[in-house]
Amino acid sequence: MHIPESLSSFPVPTLVAVTDSQQALLYLGHDRLFEKIKEVHQDEALDKDPERYAMYTPDGTHSGAYNERIAIVAREKFYNELSELLKQECEKHAVESLVICVPKEHENELKETLHGNLLKRTKLWIPKNLVQEAPLDILGHLAHASEE
Repeated sequence: MHIPESLSSFPVPTLVAVTDSQQALLYLGHDRLFEKIKEVHQDEALDKDPERYAMYTPDGTHSGAYNERIAIVAREKFYNELSELLKQECEKHAVESLVICVPKEHENELKETLHGNLLKRTKLWIPKNLVQEAPLDILGHLAHASEE
């Protein structure tokens, strides 16, 4: 998509990774162009938690729970795979700058899995879950975060 004049352009090839703990959207920005180049989802097998269970409380209310440890392991595996993908896409598109949008509660976990050269290229961290946002809205968040 063409970036509207009201928003900043990308002076150098920039990879924008928008992720939560189960999926990631990768956008490439350069000059006044911003396009989605990849979409990845957590392995479905990890999503089917065998330790998930449901029960009824004494008052008849339905309740469910799952093993948090399994969710952490699945998230860690996903972030490791994402790190490898980011490295490949940076090389493939000669990316000079990286922007990462990730929920604040997972930011440190993602940073721990990123390759050192990716951390060096990361110019901006946006601690928000923007996976469901439209590309234009993502650009708006980037512009707002850059001003701060």
